[in-house]
Amino acid sequence: MDVTPQAATALVALAPLVLVGGGHADLAAWLGGRLGGATVRAAANGREVLEQMADGPPALLVLDGALGGPGVEEVLRRARDDTALATVGVVCCVEPDADRDRLRALVEDLGVQRLLFHPLDREELARAAAALVGLPA
Repeated sequence: MDVTPQAATALVALAPLVLVGGGHADLAAWLGGRLGGATVRAAANGREVLEQMADGPPALLVLDGALGGPGVEEVLRRARDDTALATVGVVCCVEPDADRDRLRALVEDLGVQRLLFHPLDREELARAAAALVGLPA
């Protein structure tokens, strides 16, 4: 089946965008392969996450708790302050010894829907991401 360039562009536009900030370099590529119906992009740090979100809201943010420049909390504050980004789904991957107050703030104040702990179970991440963007797991 041949797909015209216009049809290909339309299909990509319909695919939910998942933006992965921080974490292992190959995580975004792996997640993109695992979530066949999504477009997955990587951002190395908080600045890149914010730059990519300026192009339009992703359906889902997957952020590593150690995200730097700016960190997770600042990225989420800025996203929540932007009306267009206020409803973006968020998965945050944190260290198992993370401070309880930080975890509570991520969920209650900054709208993180799912916390996952390192060492990261990639299949658990894929299931959480699929559920939050409405794709089959």
